[in-house]
Amino acid sequence: MPLKIITGDILKQKCDILVMPAAPRTGPTSKFARTIYDTAGFDNMQKARKKIGHLSDGEAAVTPGFNLNAQYVIHVFTPEWFGGFMSEPKFLTKCYCNAIKCAVNLNAESIAFPLLGSGTNRVPLDVAEKIAVDAISGYLRAHSYSINVYLVIHPKTAKELSESTLDLQKETPH
Repeated sequence: MPLKIITGDILKQKCDILVMPAAPRTGPTSKFARTIYDTAGFDNMQKARKKIGHLSDGEAAVTPGFNLNAQYVIHVFTPEWFGGFMSEPKFLTKCYCNAIKCAVNLNAESIAFPLLGSGTNRVPLDVAEKIAVDAISGYLRAHSYSINVYLVIHPKTAKELSESTLDLQKETPH
């Protein structure tokens, strides 16, 4: 199935699996993660995440979705951005691929990703989008999985991406 890029609130998506960026240790470390925990039911999500334990760069682990629209949450440890010189693109790619692999193992029909790394980990939006599209599309091409994959970009982020693209077009000599 192809990748579909949509603008919206990932928490309102009806899908089997929602992917969220995670810290290596347990607990939410961003406003976005806190919102997911709160929506799911903070105590339940916290207990489930503690059972997983430590995550390494690009590693994915599954918890129930509890009160979310999704049946499961896949937690992926996304790297901080250091200019792309510390293998960050490789680890972000690994996040997307490992999450899809988990989803397939759970017999999921659909999975929704946010734009991983683009928040508190400071991956530039255009870089985060390119890595996401390349990683997901490449992985789907290399495997014959029947799964709907959604890249859900928050409206504010979509606006910033659109404006940065317009700025690049203005600066590009013709």
